[in-house]
Amino acid sequence: MGVSIDESGLINNEAGPKENPREREYFEHQIKHTEDAKNCEITGWTITGDVPQGISIDANGVVKGTIEGMWEQASTNSKKPSQYVEFDLRNYPGTNGRYEPNEYDFVFTTTVSWIEKNGDGSCVVPGTTTETHIVKLIKDWDGDVLLLFREVLDGGNGRLPFHCKYSGPSNKDQCELIGGTWNDEYSYCSIGTPQTQSKCEELGGTWENGMCNLALIQQQNQCEIIGGTWTKNSVILNGIEYTNGDDYLNAAGYAGKISKLNGI
Repeated sequence: MGVSIDESGLINNEAGPKENPREREYFEHQIKHTEDAKNCEITGWTITGDVPQGISIDANGVVKGTIEGMWEQASTNSKKPSQYVEFDLRNYPGTNGRYEPNEYDFVFTTTVSWIEKNGDGSCVVPGTTTETHIVKLIKDWDGDVLLLFREVLDGGNGRLPFHCKYSGPSNKDQCELIGGTWNDEYSYCSIGTPQTQSKCEELGGTWENGMCNLALIQQQNQCEIIGGTWTKNSVILNGIEYTNGDDYLNAAGYAGKISKLNGI
């Protein structure tokens, strides 16, 4: 009598190309079940819980849809690092600021409802069966490339698409501003960068490993006042310099991924 759900746990992508879907990939899986067709009638299927964005279940128990990227999923987007990606990627060398793990398990409950016959043969007795199912979403690493070059070349997440190109002070004012002593005879500053954390941070630099990095200054006036040049971030590919994210990504062969992973 009734309906049984004959599988639980991880369900695979029967639409392929791989068993576990990648971001923005179409997913389809028929929930395996047994129905006593002579004595009952299925009235509906539902899924609740941590359901991937883009997925739903139809009247036949088929879980399907194009799964949105991890940056669009409430469960993974809330877990991504909140800090912007620095120009040289030192703060997120492996993830570029995306949700860090390579995969995420969406755990949800699948419910089938039905009505079955009572003593006089009428289909009026309701029933339900539930099971826990999992869809494992795999990160599309091309998304990391898109994020990296868009943030570096176009800015975003609190970061400007510029950096401070700094080669040292060229006059007395710039030298003294960073805490050095200027030698008039040789037009030379005794130091090349601020030597203390307080002076480094005062000028907008980043202090790490006992040194001051001025390339991460994010204000043009702070850069220029110490002798730096406010420079647009760029990437050179096959001898051509690109300063726009999509221009570079198209040239690098990511044209198809740009639309698929749009919004990353």
